[in-house]
Amino acid sequence: MTLRRTLTRSLAAATVAVLAAACGSTAGPSAATTGDAAGSGTTAAGSTSGGATVPGPGRSESAPPPPPTAPGRTVPTARGQVLHGVTVDTGFTAQVVSANTSAALPGIAAPTGRTTLLVRLKVASDPADRTVNAPNHQALVVKFPGCDPLRDCFTADDGARAVPEGDVREGVHMNSVPDWFGKLDANTAYYKYVWQFVPEGADLSAAQLCSKRIGNQQDVCVPLGPVEPLNGQVDRADLESR
Repeated sequence: MTLRRTLTRSLAAATVAVLAAACGSTAGPSAATTGDAAGSGTTAAGSTSGGATVPGPGRSESAPPPPPTAPGRTVPTARGQVLHGVTVDTGFTAQVVSANTSAALPGIAAPTGRTTLLVRLKVASDPADRTVNAPNHQALVVKFPGCDPLRDCFTADDGARAVPEGDVREGVHMNSVPDWFGKLDANTAYYKYVWQFVPEGADLSAAQLCSKRIGNQQDVCVPLGPVEPLNGQVDRADLESR
């Protein structure tokens, strides 16, 4: 009986020791893992290993870049000299952007034997920090050698609205200034068209853009620059005067 009890106790002690060892080996790695996780900032969303982020379930390694912003329209570049003109009792500046000839502009019918000289201008108030009267087409004229001063080059024949540079970028006419009785805002660049009917085949190589002066004052002129046949079409909305 005594021997049996001794064997039973020894067997029980051995069993307890084996179970304790097994539990210790299981708990050890878990504790180490927990410690590593706490030290490395592991969260439920993901873990960090060796400085590299391991994405958690449902997450990508990095957020996708935002979609690119759609670029605005290109603003045309002016060329040549700046014309300092006068309209009524305020000043303006005008610089040629382009000069083209065409007999088939939308809404513009050139008389027989004549073609339309279409001039695009960049205009602004002068001085720049003032609001001024916008120059209408009668404040401007293109002169060329041999032109009839009354029939060919007295004033420009018509003109379009002046469109602020910001509207040009957006392709809209929300803040355009009428050809008549408009105002140019201070520190703002505008783009506008004026056109003049000239004889077909006229030599425009030495043409000048001029600001008409009242009374006996001499017109102020700058070279018009190259004149080329219009390649393509012009948006009719850009040729409206009001």
